[in-house]
Amino acid sequence: MIRRKDEWTPIAPPSKGSTSVRTDPELLYARVPSDFMGHVLSFDGSAKTEQNGGYGSCSWILWRLPTWDIEIAASAHLSSTTVNIAEYTGMNHGVAAALDRGITNLIIVGDSRLAIQQSMGVIACKKDTLQVELARHKALTKQLGSTRYLHVLRTYNAAADALATEALEAKAGRVILSADRKAELQVLNRIQEVLYVDRDSAKDDKVTPNIAAVTRSQARRVHFEDNGRRAKEHNEALSRVERRAIPTQDEHAAESPTIEEHSAESPTSGAPSAELPNTESPSAELTQA
Repeated sequence: MIRRKDEWTPIAPPSKGSTSVRTDPELLYARVPSDFMGHVLSFDGSAKTEQNGGYGSCSWILWRLPTWDIEIAASAHLSSTTVNIAEYTGMNHGVAAALDRGITNLIIVGDSRLAIQQSMGVIACKKDTLQVELARHKALTKQLGSTRYLHVLRTYNAAADALATEALEAKAGRVILSADRKAELQVLNRIQEVLYVDRDSAKDDKVTPNIAAVTRSQARRVHFEDNGRRAKEHNEALSRVERRAIPTQDEHAAESPTIEEHSAESPTSGAPSAELPNTESPSAELTQA
Protein backbone atom coordinates (compact mmCIF):
# COMPACT_ATOMS: atom_id res chain seq x y z
CA MET A 1 0.00 0.00 0.00
CA ILE A 2 1.44 3.37 -0.95
CA ARG A 3 0.92 6.82 0.47
CA ARG A 4 2.98 9.34 -1.43
CA LYS A 5 5.14 8.95 -4.48
CA ASP A 6 8.19 10.36 -2.72
CA GLU A 7 7.97 7.53 -0.17
CA TRP A 8 8.30 4.74 -2.72
CA THR A 9 11.37 2.60 -3.06
CA PRO A 10 12.97 2.74 -6.51
CA ILE A 11 10.78 0.79 -8.88
CA ALA A 12 11.88 1.97 -12.32
CA PRO A 13 13.53 -0.65 -14.56
CA PRO A 14 17.16 -0.97 -13.45
CA SER A 15 19.81 0.58 -15.65
CA LYS A 16 22.34 -1.58 -17.43
CA GLY A 17 24.68 -3.13 -14.93
CA SER A 18 22.50 -2.21 -11.97
CA THR A 19 21.96 -4.82 -9.24
CA SER A 20 18.63 -3.33 -8.15
CA VAL A 21 15.48 -5.39 -8.60
CA ARG A 22 12.27 -4.01 -10.02
CA THR A 23 9.39 -4.09 -7.57
CA ASP A 24 6.23 -5.92 -8.61
CA PRO A 25 3.52 -3.23 -9.12
CA GLU A 26 1.00 -5.58 -7.50
CA LEU A 27 2.81 -5.03 -4.21
CA LEU A 28 2.24 -1.28 -4.47
CA TYR A 29 -1.45 -1.30 -5.29
CA ALA A 30 -3.91 0.04 -2.73
CA ARG A 31 -5.76 -2.43 -0.54
CA VAL A 32 -8.06 -1.40 2.32
CA PRO A 33 -10.33 -3.12 4.86
CA SER A 34 -14.05 -3.22 4.18
CA ASP A 35 -14.74 -0.66 6.91
CA PHE A 36 -12.36 1.87 5.32
CA MET A 37 -13.71 5.43 5.32
CA GLY A 38 -12.52 7.59 2.45
CA HIS A 39 -12.91 8.22 -1.26
CA VAL A 40 -12.28 6.21 -4.39
CA LEU A 41 -12.04 7.68 -7.88
CA SER A 42 -12.82 5.39 -10.79
CA PHE A 43 -12.29 6.53 -14.38
CA ASP A 44 -12.36 5.33 -17.95
CA GLY A 45 -11.68 6.47 -21.51
CA SER A 46 -12.84 5.42 -24.97
CA ALA A 47 -11.93 6.36 -28.52
CA LYS A 48 -12.93 5.70 -32.09
CA THR A 49 -10.20 4.93 -34.58
CA GLU A 50 -9.09 7.72 -36.91
CA GLN A 51 -10.92 6.01 -39.76
CA ASN A 52 -14.13 6.35 -37.75
CA GLY A 53 -13.75 9.93 -36.64
CA GLY A 54 -10.92 9.91 -34.09
CA TYR A 55 -13.19 11.25 -31.34
CA GLY A 56 -13.67 9.76 -27.91
CA SER A 57 -15.01 10.12 -24.41
CA CYS A 58 -14.00 9.82 -20.79
CA SER A 59 -15.73 9.40 -17.46
CA TRP A 60 -15.06 9.73 -13.75
CA ILE A 61 -16.96 8.65 -10.63
CA LEU A 62 -16.17 9.74 -7.09
CA TRP A 63 -17.27 7.15 -4.53
CA ARG A 64 -17.58 7.69 -0.77
CA LEU A 65 -16.68 4.65 1.30
CA PRO A 66 -17.69 2.51 3.09
CA THR A 67 -21.22 3.02 1.70
CA TRP A 68 -20.09 3.46 -1.93
CA ASP A 69 -22.36 6.46 -2.35
CA ILE A 70 -21.67 8.50 -5.49
CA GLU A 71 -20.57 12.09 -4.88
CA ILE A 72 -20.20 12.85 -8.58
CA ALA A 73 -20.50 10.81 -11.75
CA ALA A 74 -19.78 12.55 -15.04
CA SER A 75 -18.55 12.04 -18.58
CA ALA A 76 -17.16 14.21 -21.36
CA HIS A 77 -17.05 14.09 -25.15
CA LEU A 78 -13.55 14.46 -26.63
CA SER A 79 -13.55 15.77 -30.19
CA SER A 80 -10.07 14.46 -31.00
CA THR A 81 -8.23 11.93 -28.87
CA THR A 82 -6.67 8.52 -28.48
CA VAL A 83 -7.53 5.85 -25.96
CA ASN A 84 -4.61 6.59 -23.65
CA ILE A 85 -5.20 10.34 -23.67
CA ALA A 86 -8.90 9.73 -23.01
CA GLU A 87 -8.01 7.58 -20.00
CA TYR A 88 -5.69 10.25 -18.62
CA THR A 89 -8.32 12.93 -19.21
CA GLY A 90 -10.94 11.01 -17.24
CA MET A 91 -8.50 10.42 -14.39
CA ASN A 92 -7.40 14.05 -14.23
CA HIS A 93 -10.94 15.42 -14.30
CA GLY A 94 -11.77 13.04 -11.47
CA VAL A 95 -8.88 14.28 -9.33
CA ALA A 96 -9.89 17.87 -10.03
CA ALA A 97 -13.45 17.04 -8.93
CA ALA A 98 -12.11 15.56 -5.70
CA LEU A 99 -10.06 18.68 -5.00
CA ASP A 100 -13.10 20.86 -5.65
CA ARG A 101 -14.87 18.95 -2.88
CA GLY A 102 -12.06 19.39 -0.39
CA ILE A 103 -11.00 15.75 -0.50
CA THR A 104 -7.40 15.27 0.60
CA ASN A 105 -6.90 11.49 0.46
CA LEU A 106 -7.80 9.54 -2.67
CA ILE A 107 -7.58 6.03 -4.05
CA ILE A 108 -7.53 6.09 -7.86
CA VAL A 109 -8.84 3.01 -9.64
CA GLY A 110 -8.89 2.31 -13.37
CA ASP A 111 -8.49 -0.40 -15.97
CA SER A 112 -5.78 1.48 -17.89
CA ARG A 113 -2.55 -0.16 -16.79
CA LEU A 114 -0.58 2.47 -18.66
CA ALA A 115 -2.20 5.47 -16.96
CA ILE A 116 -2.08 3.87 -13.51
CA GLN A 117 1.49 2.61 -13.66
CA GLN A 118 2.88 5.74 -15.31
CA SER A 119 1.25 7.77 -12.55
CA MET A 120 2.88 5.50 -9.98
CA GLY A 121 6.26 5.76 -11.69
CA VAL A 122 6.39 2.05 -12.45
CA ILE A 123 6.73 2.47 -16.22
CA ALA A 124 8.23 5.31 -18.19
CA CYS A 125 6.18 7.87 -20.11
CA LYS A 126 7.89 8.49 -23.45
CA LYS A 127 5.30 10.14 -25.67
CA ASP A 128 5.08 13.92 -25.56
CA THR A 129 1.27 13.95 -25.58
CA LEU A 130 1.09 11.63 -22.60
CA GLN A 131 3.84 13.50 -20.77
CA VAL A 132 1.61 16.57 -20.83
CA GLU A 133 -1.24 14.62 -19.24
CA LEU A 134 1.07 12.96 -16.72
CA ALA A 135 2.53 16.32 -15.70
CA ARG A 136 -0.97 17.66 -15.15
CA HIS A 137 -1.83 14.60 -13.10
CA LYS A 138 1.22 15.07 -10.88
CA ALA A 139 0.36 18.74 -10.39
CA LEU A 140 -3.16 17.78 -9.31
CA THR A 141 -2.20 14.92 -6.99
CA LYS A 142 0.48 17.08 -5.38
CA GLN A 143 -2.40 19.01 -3.83
CA LEU A 144 -3.69 15.85 -2.14
CA GLY A 145 -2.47 14.60 1.20
CA SER A 146 -2.11 11.04 -0.07
CA THR A 147 -2.72 9.29 -3.38
CA ARG A 148 -2.92 5.55 -3.86
CA TYR A 149 -3.59 3.57 -7.00
CA LEU A 150 -5.18 0.30 -8.03
CA HIS A 151 -5.25 -1.19 -11.51
CA VAL A 152 -8.21 -3.50 -12.10
CA LEU A 153 -9.61 -5.53 -14.96
CA ARG A 154 -12.31 -3.70 -16.88
CA THR A 155 -14.96 -6.08 -15.52
CA TYR A 156 -14.58 -4.45 -12.11
CA ASN A 157 -14.59 -0.95 -13.61
CA ALA A 158 -17.94 -1.41 -15.34
CA ALA A 159 -19.61 1.68 -13.85
CA ALA A 160 -17.11 4.17 -15.27
CA ASP A 161 -16.98 2.11 -18.45
CA ALA A 162 -20.74 2.43 -18.93
CA LEU A 163 -20.59 6.22 -18.64
CA ALA A 164 -17.74 6.47 -21.14
CA THR A 165 -19.59 4.20 -23.55
CA GLU A 166 -22.74 6.32 -23.38
CA ALA A 167 -20.80 9.54 -23.96
CA LEU A 168 -19.01 7.98 -26.93
CA GLU A 169 -22.22 6.90 -28.61
CA ALA A 170 -24.10 10.12 -27.81
CA LYS A 171 -21.10 12.33 -28.66
CA ALA A 172 -21.97 14.33 -25.56
CA GLY A 173 -20.99 14.31 -21.90
CA ARG A 174 -23.23 14.61 -18.89
CA VAL A 175 -23.31 14.95 -15.14
CA ILE A 176 -25.45 12.29 -13.51
CA LEU A 177 -28.06 13.85 -11.24
CA SER A 178 -30.72 11.14 -11.28
CA ALA A 179 -30.84 8.97 -8.17
CA ASP A 180 -32.07 6.06 -10.28
CA ARG A 181 -29.13 6.33 -12.65
CA LYS A 182 -26.69 6.53 -9.74
CA ALA A 183 -28.28 3.37 -8.35
CA GLU A 184 -27.66 1.66 -11.70
CA LEU A 185 -24.01 2.64 -11.55
CA GLN A 186 -23.78 1.22 -8.04
CA VAL A 187 -25.14 -2.02 -9.45
CA LEU A 188 -22.36 -2.15 -12.02
CA ASN A 189 -19.60 -1.27 -9.56
CA ARG A 190 -17.40 -4.21 -8.55
CA ILE A 191 -14.30 -2.38 -7.36
CA GLN A 192 -14.86 -3.49 -3.77
CA GLU A 193 -14.24 -7.09 -4.84
CA VAL A 194 -10.58 -6.33 -5.55
CA LEU A 195 -9.96 -3.31 -3.31
CA TYR A 196 -10.83 -4.89 0.02
CA VAL A 197 -8.19 -6.86 1.89
CA ASP A 198 -10.93 -8.93 3.53
CA ARG A 199 -12.42 -10.07 0.25
CA ASP A 200 -14.98 -12.34 1.90
CA SER A 201 -16.81 -9.18 2.97
CA ALA A 202 -16.82 -7.97 -0.62
CA LYS A 203 -18.23 -11.29 -1.75
CA ASP A 204 -21.08 -10.88 0.70
CA ASP A 205 -21.90 -7.62 -1.08
CA LYS A 206 -22.19 -9.29 -4.49
CA VAL A 207 -25.93 -9.57 -4.73
CA THR A 208 -26.98 -9.92 -8.31
CA PRO A 209 -27.38 -13.12 -10.30
CA ASN A 210 -27.22 -11.37 -13.67
CA ILE A 211 -25.26 -8.13 -13.83
CA ALA A 212 -24.68 -6.81 -17.34
CA ALA A 213 -21.22 -5.29 -17.20
CA VAL A 214 -21.10 -2.88 -20.14
CA THR A 215 -17.54 -3.33 -21.32
CA ARG A 216 -15.49 -1.91 -24.14
CA SER A 217 -16.41 -4.47 -26.75
CA GLN A 218 -19.73 -5.88 -25.64
CA ALA A 219 -22.23 -6.24 -22.80
CA ARG A 220 -20.92 -9.10 -20.72
CA ARG A 221 -23.11 -10.95 -18.28
CA VAL A 222 -21.60 -11.91 -14.96
CA HIS A 223 -23.32 -14.56 -12.89
CA PHE A 224 -23.49 -14.43 -9.13
CA GLU A 225 -25.50 -16.21 -6.46
CA ASP A 226 -29.02 -15.05 -5.87
CA ASN A 227 -29.63 -12.89 -2.85
CA GLY A 228 -33.38 -12.38 -2.71
CA ARG A 229 -34.89 -8.92 -2.89
CA ARG A 230 -31.68 -7.11 -3.80
CA ALA A 231 -31.13 -9.51 -6.70
CA LYS A 232 -34.48 -8.44 -8.12
CA GLU A 233 -33.47 -4.78 -7.80
CA HIS A 234 -30.24 -5.48 -9.65
CA ASN A 235 -32.06 -7.23 -12.48
CA GLU A 236 -34.36 -4.25 -12.88
CA ALA A 237 -31.38 -1.92 -13.01
CA LEU A 238 -29.72 -4.27 -15.47
CA SER A 239 -32.58 -3.93 -17.91
CA ARG A 240 -32.35 -0.14 -17.77
CA VAL A 241 -28.59 -0.21 -18.27
CA GLU A 242 -28.81 -2.50 -21.29
CA ARG A 243 -31.34 -0.19 -22.90
CA ARG A 244 -29.08 2.82 -22.36
CA ALA A 245 -25.86 1.65 -23.96
CA ILE A 246 -25.05 -1.10 -26.45
CA PRO A 247 -21.36 -0.60 -27.25
CA THR A 248 -19.92 -1.19 -30.72
CA GLN A 249 -16.80 -3.19 -31.49
CA ASP A 250 -14.89 -0.02 -32.32
CA GLU A 251 -15.95 2.22 -29.50
CA HIS A 252 -13.27 1.13 -27.06
CA ALA A 253 -10.10 0.80 -29.02
CA ALA A 254 -8.59 0.19 -25.60
CA GLU A 255 -9.41 -3.46 -26.13
CA SER A 256 -6.12 -3.34 -28.01
CA PRO A 257 -2.95 -3.11 -25.86
CA THR A 258 -2.62 0.08 -23.84
CA ILE A 259 1.13 0.29 -24.42
CA GLU A 260 1.94 3.80 -25.51
CA GLU A 261 4.26 2.64 -28.31
CA HIS A 262 1.22 1.04 -29.99
CA SER A 263 0.52 2.62 -33.37
CA ALA A 264 -2.98 3.63 -32.28
CA GLU A 265 -1.39 6.20 -29.97
CA SER A 266 -0.86 8.80 -32.70
CA PRO A 267 -3.24 11.67 -31.96
CA THR A 268 -4.08 14.20 -34.61
CA SER A 269 -3.55 16.89 -32.00
CA GLY A 270 -2.13 17.19 -28.50
CA ALA A 271 -4.55 17.34 -25.61
CA PRO A 272 -8.16 16.42 -26.38
CA SER A 273 -10.89 18.97 -26.71
CA ALA A 274 -13.46 18.11 -24.07
CA GLU A 275 -16.94 19.47 -23.64
CA LEU A 276 -17.11 19.55 -19.85
CA PRO A 277 -19.54 20.87 -17.26
CA ASN A 278 -18.86 24.00 -15.27
CA THR A 279 -21.61 23.02 -12.86
CA GLU A 280 -23.92 20.09 -12.48
CA SER A 281 -26.44 21.74 -14.76
CA PRO A 282 -26.80 20.32 -18.29
CA SER A 283 -25.48 22.24 -21.30
CA ALA A 284 -25.65 21.80 -25.05
CA GLU A 285 -22.93 19.15 -24.95
CA LEU A 286 -23.72 17.97 -21.46
CA THR A 287 -27.08 16.71 -20.29
CA GLN A 288 -28.24 15.39 -17.00
CA ALA A 289 -29.42 11.84 -16.56
